[in-house]
Amino acid sequence: CLSSPGKKHKIWKLLFHYGDWCAPDTGYRGWKKRGKWTATACLAHSADILSQIAALLGENDDAAYYREMSRTMAESYRQVFMNPDGSLKEEFQTGYVLPLYYGLLEGEERKKAAANLARLVRKGGYHIQTGFPGTPYILFALADNGYVQEAYRMLMEETCPSWLYEVKAGGLPSGSAGTPCGKTAPAIRARRTGTGEWSPLTIMPQEPWETSCTGESPVSSLWKEDTARSG
Repeated sequence: CLSSPGKKHKIWKLLFHYGDWCAPDTGYRGWKKRGKWTATACLAHSADILSQIAALLGENDDAAYYREMSRTMAESYRQVFMNPDGSLKEEFQTGYVLPLYYGLLEGEERKKAAANLARLVRKGGYHIQTGFPGTPYILFALADNGYVQEAYRMLMEETCPSWLYEVKAGGLPSGSAGTPCGKTAPAIRARRTGTGEWSPLTIMPQEPWETSCTGESPVSSLWKEDTARSG
């Protein structure tokens, strides 16, 4: 159902929603509680896609309808969930990742939200704290908004929860009992998929867990080079 705080702004709130499923920084109830954020952002993005499809098919009325729905949902996300300084009223990584990656924010709002995401990532020791909705996109949300070094640092983090933690542990596909840090395996598997999409497209032709003949990850080499140039 769509609820309307203050009559004007609409958010998507269901009795049950997976929300930020398997986010390591909270538990089952926390994942579900974040459903308002994830569902509203995803609905805005889905409506935008439908608008583009309708326009390509020449269905102009449908295109206009879904374009307005996307605009309304994006505005609702900003007005209901965010403060004027670009911070979330309830902060968590996925809450920043989705509106940044889906293009729900523009101009100064986008810059402020990206800065707050980077701050949250640094505060968390560059550990992944996203669930299934945000994991594939967090590196894009950082790098595409000027925080390339933070994206590299997050990618190269080896302590749990992180991508390389799973890789160094042998990529165990079993349940949480098989992961010494006690984080759920589904989130770790999703992280590996998300990283595999980001790395080849942005920095290298290899997967991040592959190493060169020197035994050094190609990501590590590029990160060191970029750090040296920027330093």
